[in-house]
Amino acid sequence: MGKPQFSRLLAGLAGIMSLAACQTVPERISAPNNYQCQDGWRVTGYYTPIENDFEAPYQSLTLKTQENYHFKRNFVDAVRIEGWGKTRFGWYLGYFSGNWHKSPVPLNSTGKMLNLGEVAVDNTLIAKQSTVIIPHTAEHIQRSTFVATDVGSAIKQKHVDVYTGEGEQARLKTYAITGYHQVCFADRAPSA
Repeated sequence: MGKPQFSRLLAGLAGIMSLAACQTVPERISAPNNYQCQDGWRVTGYYTPIENDFEAPYQSLTLKTQENYHFKRNFVDAVRIEGWGKTRFGWYLGYFSGNWHKSPVPLNSTGKMLNLGEVAVDNTLIAKQSTVIIPHTAEHIQRSTFVATDVGSAIKQKHVDVYTGEGEQARLKTYAITGYHQVCFADRAPSA
């Protein structure tokens, strides 16, 4: 088989595989009475990049504490997007409120350690500390129940951002869960 024929064959197989993926019927659940389930939520993922997974060149950064460090440029770009990254020194570099921060662990928006099973949400739609169920994620990250502990500047309206962990495998999981899916959560209690 010549190179052009092989390329067409690969393109055809890729098309068939993507069509098969589109035809997969997502899991639906029946939620408890105080929960509502809605289709069409934008589900994305975020992760903690690890500096050792990135290549040079380096760039200089000044932390809020006025400490100066050199980090791999692509790592810095990833941390700016994801929020936190594990440095080659073993501590975590975070970017929020327009400043660079240092911590022994990655933090969520409440200042506590960021853990698997946490999601960032728009708190006008889903209350902090609420349980959030996303049936679609179970096949990709072996869990579908999360706690709404985090927020993000890009997380608005019907958008949930799922924390997938640290490193390259966690980054790949962010792609696997991304899409428009059913999300279930407790009805918000009336404000006092």
